[in-house]
Amino acid sequence: MSFDQLQKTTLRNIIVVGSAGSGKSTLARDISQILGHRVIHVDHFYWQPNWVMRSPEEIRSLVLNSIQVDGWIFEGNCSATYPERSAQADTIIWLQLPRRICLWRAVVRALRNHGKSRPDMAEGCHDRLDWRFLKWVWNYPRKGLHKHIALFEATKDTHTQVILHSQDEVEEFVEVLSNVQSKRLRAA
Repeated sequence: MSFDQLQKTTLRNIIVVGSAGSGKSTLARDISQILGHRVIHVDHFYWQPNWVMRSPEEIRSLVLNSIQVDGWIFEGNCSATYPERSAQADTIIWLQLPRRICLWRAVVRALRNHGKSRPDMAEGCHDRLDWRFLKWVWNYPRKGLHKHIALFEATKDTHTQVILHSQDEVEEFVEVLSNVQSKRLRAA
């Protein structure tokens, strides 16, 4: 995304999607520091302690409640809530980093945080590393891709859409966004 495109974008409410290990939480925090928006982690609504999944109705209710006030970055997939989130969002960012990088990051993160809950995870859900999780990350491009494509197709005429394919592109996006925001603040 160019500097000019970002200048024309509202960036009121943002959705960040992508594979585990793609950097969704990190990017959401970076954007939050630039824009001052609050970060919402879908995993807080999806899971209860000890990796117990909430009911779809409860997840949807929690998501709807969390997006009532503008000024948010909602990171995470949970495609069942895409319609509700995209109805309130103006920007969707899709991290399409190579799966080998996502897998590597997920492994390093799980080892670094083993037995602990990360801030982007639900309380009582400790990071873990098992074959099922690794397989899920590796297969994500095949199994999760169609949901992101559907989200992008449904919002192509109404939302700013950003697809970032590498860490260099992520860093460039953050730098451009920071420059645009600085320019907006100086002009205000």
